[in-house]
Amino acid sequence: MIKNGTDFGKAGIKIIECSDPQTKIHISNCSIYNNFKGICIIKSSNIFVFDCTITDSYTIAIDVYDSKENFQIKDCYIGNNGKAGIFFLCQSVIDIPTDIHIYDCNIINNKWDGICFCEGGKNVKIYNNKITNNSWGGIAFNVAINTHIYNNDINDNNEDGISILDHQSGQVHSTNVCIENNRISNNDCGIYLQSCHDNSIYHNRLDKNNKNAYDDGSNIWYNSETEEGNWWSDYKGKDSDGDGIGDIPYNIPGKIIPNKDLYPLGKFKKGKSLDRVMHPALNNILDILVKFLAQHPLLFQILEKLL
Repeated sequence: MIKNGTDFGKAGIKIIECSDPQTKIHISNCSIYNNFKGICIIKSSNIFVFDCTITDSYTIAIDVYDSKENFQIKDCYIGNNGKAGIFFLCQSVIDIPTDIHIYDCNIINNKWDGICFCEGGKNVKIYNNKITNNSWGGIAFNVAINTHIYNNDINDNNEDGISILDHQSGQVHSTNVCIENNRISNNDCGIYLQSCHDNSIYHNRLDKNNKNAYDDGSNIWYNSETEEGNWWSDYKGKDSDGDGIGDIPYNIPGKIIPNKDLYPLGKFKKGKSLDRVMHPALNNILDILVKFLAQHPLLFQILEKLL
């Protein structure tokens, strides 16, 4: 248990200049709370954070600065921190961190984004997480390259569920990003894509966000091989042949001639029911459970150990 390191600049755990490729640093089974930062990683690589509870930091729970490659964050509860849950920052967009896996985590009630790549990230996988009730967004990239975001519950964040931008410098571009099979609800904007191109978005459930999506670039909002798109709570079309695919495309706001989901999925007034992401009733039950556990972190930790 590591607690009460609240002096300015103090962290519960700090790792500095550990980049030997033969060395792997494991941080596991720690309770880290009431520190200025939970875990601070500076100019280091090959860091693995497993099974940790990081709460009530004055600023950031896991702060990764100017560090190159090979990070894994798994099975962590990250909640009630004064700024971001997980925050990657580097000095130059040319040196963005790479080979990062964030999975099986609960990232809840943080004052900034749940997960933020401030300059960007490359070869990133974010999956099987619950990212809810953060004061800014759920997942935010200023640049994302070769990135896969899938099987996440991203709900009730005040800004975007997922946002991906193209870096303002023009030196690198967000490309080869796949966003699939996420349940994204009750955020300001569900998926927000700005000035980026050639990314794929499909099999997501976009439900009751203030705006379900925004895209001012040129991205593909369906799987061209299976001819299946996304589930939209505000889709107004019908399914006259009963195959579970809407008869007319769903227009993505953002351009005068908008991008389109050519194969919207969902339940329709006519035709058989098909929800290939998640049944709405089950999704609502999970939303209620996540909110309850977010308010009772000790109960969550007990249930996690039992399961």
